[in-house]
Amino acid sequence: MTASSRSSRDRAPGRLPSPHRLCAGLATIVVALIVSACTPIELPLPADEGATPAGSSEEGARPETLLLPGFDSALDLGEKVPNLDLTTQHGQPLELIDLAGTVVVLSFFSCQHPEGSPGAAVARRLLELQDTLRPDLWDRVRILTVSTEPLNDIPEVLLRCGHRLGTDFDRWTLATPTSADFTTTAARLGVMIWQEEGNATAHTLSTLVIDQEGYLADRFRGLTQWSVDDLIASVVQTAER
Repeated sequence: MTASSRSSRDRAPGRLPSPHRLCAGLATIVVALIVSACTPIELPLPADEGATPAGSSEEGARPETLLLPGFDSALDLGEKVPNLDLTTQHGQPLELIDLAGTVVVLSFFSCQHPEGSPGAAVARRLLELQDTLRPDLWDRVRILTVSTEPLNDIPEVLLRCGHRLGTDFDRWTLATPTSADFTTTAARLGVMIWQEEGNATAHTLSTLVIDQEGYLADRFRGLTQWSVDDLIASVVQTAER
């Protein structure tokens, strides 16, 4: 008796699905696909993809489940970036269009982010960009970080936060939004902001490179998909066009 005939004979009965079971299984899959196409899907945001709750560290952070319809309206590369009305760490008004003619590295954070959170990790990468980008490019480049918690991150708080980070305010501006439709604009920029249980604010991470004419040149989502070297290369390429 051959090995193949022994293994075939020794199989327990009922292991292979009957044609009726196969048909029923296929029908279940088809119905599930139809339902999923018609029903909004609730997506949990894992920390490494950019869910960064203020007031909690990266470890143990468990963002609430969130519907993400706003990402459908996120800008594509090459589209014009909407304007932002802001107040800087020095209490001065600033609009994004005021920075026309420079390459803007735009990111979002909160001064409430603790050390170890994804938002703090992005800030560290921006600090490395600030310290390592070629000096001759700084007349064409500006880092702009916008708070996702305007009620808390008033100019005095931003100023203290910047000193704590090691921000060079000649190269890097911290700002808080002043427009009522900020969350809608942020969604267009790939940043979803929501309230968690206990009124803690959380948001997804998106770091944008905007060219001199105000168009989206590059976008870095989350935290794990890119490095500071990727960001520096993008900034240099955009500045030298």
